[in-house]
Amino acid sequence: MIENTGNVLLTIGAVLIFFAALAVVRFPDVYSRASAFVKLACFGMFCLMLAIFILEGFSATALKALLLCVLAAATLPASVQALLKVSRSAGVLDSENEIKDSK
Repeated sequence: MIENTGNVLLTIGAVLIFFAALAVVRFPDVYSRASAFVKLACFGMFCLMLAIFILEGFSATALKALLLCVLAAATLPASVQALLKVSRSAGVLDSENEIKDSK
């Protein structure tokens, strides 16, 4: 039962990280790409680390996985926010303000 739960969490985490990578390719501007990536990748990583914790049991590896999950959840949104703030001040435009190609 515990192995099945771990395997399901591994699958969910891998699918979410795949969709995060797909969002980076498919979305039109930097801001929507970053927003989708940080949400999907953070939750996908959380699922992967929780699966490692469940599959490994209470060990040093499991504790490292939980510590990594806590640190990433605390720093990933803040670092993406800082990057987006810098990109806006550097003049990166969003999709509404982009110059359209003339046909």
